[in-house]
Amino acid sequence: MDKKRFTMNFLALMGSIFVLFFMAVGLAEPAGQMLKYMNDTTKTHPPVEWAVFIPWAIVGTVMWCAMWLAVKRAEKVCVDELITKQRKTQRGRKK
Repeated sequence: MDKKRFTMNFLALMGSIFVLFFMAVGLAEPAGQMLKYMNDTTKTHPPVEWAVFIPWAIVGTVMWCAMWLAVKRAEKVCVDELITKQRKTQRGRKK
């Protein structure tokens, strides 16, 4: 097992999960309030509000997806490394 590769991917996994946790906890309430405000049919919103809301919604979604993909990639690499180590250990026992 390449310890440096495993360590770097494990740290990337932990960092990505930390960012996702922060986004979920820290931004859940403000994002929810903004969505409720922008989807309120009793209010009319000027184009400036939509011009600010739509790009920031896209940025937030892209950040979330990028972090999720980083988590899944790092998870796969870590699991593959562990499985490879386990198989090598089992082959050593059979000999």
